[in-house]
Formats: sequence, C-alpha cells, structure tokens
Amino acid sequence: MHALTGGLHSTNALIIIKVPRELGVKMRMVENILKGHFIMRLIYCLALICIMSVGLSPRVQASSVNFEYGSFTDTSRDNRAVPYKVYYHHHIPKPAPVVIFSHGLGGSVEAAEYLGLALAMNGYVAFFIQHEGTDKSLWEGPTNPMQIKRKLGKSTKDFRSAIDRYKDVPFVIDELVKLNKKNGPLMGKLNLNHIGMAGHSYGARSVLMAAGESMPMIGTKMKEPRIKAAVALSPNLPQRAMKKEINTDSLYSAIDIPIFHMTGTEDGYPFADDFDPATRTLPYQGIKASDQYLLVLDGANHAAFGGGTRKGQPNDPRWQEAVANGTVLFFDAYLKNDANAKMKLQHEYARSLKPTDRFEYK
Repeated sequence: MHALTGGLHSTNALIIIKVPRELGVKMRMVENILKGHFIMRLIYCLALICIMSVGLSPRVQASSVNFEYGSFTDTSRDNRAVPYKVYYHHHIPKPAPVVIFSHGLGGSVEAAEYLGLALAMNGYVAFFIQHEGTDKSLWEGPTNPMQIKRKLGKSTKDFRSAIDRYKDVPFVIDELVKLNKKNGPLMGKLNLNHIGMAGHSYGARSVLMAAGESMPMIGTKMKEPRIKAAVALSPNLPQRAMKKEINTDSLYSAIDIPIFHMTGTEDGYPFADDFDPATRTLPYQGIKASDQYLLVLDGANHAAFGGGTRKGQPNDPRWQEAVANGTVLFFDAYLKNDANAKMKLQHEYARSLKPTDRFEYK
C-alpha cells in the first residue's frame, strides 16, 4: 500500500468547470433558512433536490461541451424508463471511452454536473442516468417531513427497487450499443470496449454491485464485466456488513477491477447524526484486488461530492477540483491505458492536495 500526503499544488492540474455561482447562491439561501433541526434538514434536502433539478441551464456549460437529454425504455421490465443526460465534447475525432454515472437516493440526471463537464472536456462521453423508484420522485407527493422521512427509509429497504436500480446499468450499456449504430451526433463515437462507471452514495453502491459485490439471494449476478474501471463517491458497506453479519472477504471477493474510492472527513449520512464518516473507507480496505485508490478530503461533506452544499456553508472549491482531477487521471490511466496518467495519479496527484488530506493506493 502506498500512502501519500498533500503538499504544494501541482502545475499539471487539469482545468475543470466549477459549479455555477448563481446555483451556489440559491442553495445557500435555502440552507441559511432551514439549517439546524433534523426535520428542517429533511425540508432542506427537498429544496436542494428541486434546485438541482431545475436550476441548471445550457448557458452554464463550457463552450466546448454539449449536453443532451434522453430516455431509454426497457420493454422487458414493464416499459421502465431510464432517463439520461449525456455530456460530450463538440469535437470527437475518434470513438471515445464512456462513463456511466449513477446518482444517490432522491437524485436525478442533474447530479454532479461538475464531473460530467470535466469528463466531457477531457475526451469522455458521460451518461448520467436516473433510477426510477430511488430518484427525485421520492420527494413528490408527501409534504409532511415525517412522511418524507418514512418514504426515503422505505426506499432504502426496498429489495425490488434496489434490483431495478442495479439492472439499469447493463440495460443502459445494451442501449448504448444500439445508440452507437443509430443516426445522430454520437453515431460511431462511443468506444464501448472502454466503459467506466462512477456514482455517489447509493450510486456508489450501484458501482460496487456492478463491480462484483455480493448480495443476499442473488450473489454476484449484478456484476457487469463490460465495466473496466470505476469511481465510488461516498461509498459504504451494506448494513449486514456494518453489523458484522458478513465479512468483507466474501462480500468483495469477486471484484477484480480498479476502483477509486473518494470520501471526506465530514462525509456523514444526512439522516443519522451518529454515522461515522470513517466507515466509508471500509470498502477500500476490504477489497483485495489490486489498483484500489483512496482519497479522503479534509472537511468535505456528503453533499459536496454530488454537487450540493450543506448547512449554509459554501463548499471549498478544491473539493470538487480534487474529485474531478483525480477521476479524469484515473480513467485516463485505466480506460485510455495512459501510462503517463497513471504515473501522475500515483506520484504527482497528491501534491495538488492539502497536507491534511489523505491519498493512498494499493
């Protein structure tokens, strides 16, 4: 295992797009009003999801990046819709590697826009997909905070919703094969031999399931071999592992792809004050496969990785810069097979971090 501490900022830092200032102002206004009480945090989360869903417009995109909205329909699952937002560079000279992004509980295709822009600017076609049943629809209907809490809690324990979420990933890849042959701006532009996946929170669980995490009753059937490398933002162990009902050796024994695990020292669980953010490093510790990476950003909270903010405090811009730069270097190394990117990731990336951040790999 190699552990490195942060230091001087690297002169090789990638250029990324930051979250637009006007969106940050909207979120901070909501937070200043609603911060503090547990129930008020629930209301805040509702407001945040609404802002993230409607507050972004095409004018905030980089001039070199296009994005489009669409939806795939799975006729084998009662016409289940899988909406997506795709980011891509306006000039794709040859088929580009693809990254699929999975949002967290209550999220949408608008999650982590900063990451979609960074990937597109660096030569990837990024599909940010939406999972019906664990998406922003959870915020629709109930207005009472306790009703919202119960609905969210019920969703996290819904086995069928979890399976549907995990099945969305291979379905989308199948649809990308068709899209690559269909007349349109992305015809022939997708390199489907080089597919990566990223996800935040519940989306990080989706990442680990696609990588080969074992699940009761189905084992590793959700493993998707077409995914060659992955980034897990705010990952965590399943409840049965947290309760020590199962050990991580059996949980992760089928995982054999490179994964970059990213979290923060304040990366808690929005509805559990006693949650220990350090437990988000346990998947990294438990996976025995080589080429596993870990980033722990000092002070970074849960919302920061998904593109949001918390408790009226603006995010440190360096958090999303570190996530985007690390993600691009990682995918360059393992999807583009760029040896120089791998060298920079392992030996130079840490210099762009603060001394109090933690970066290591094994």
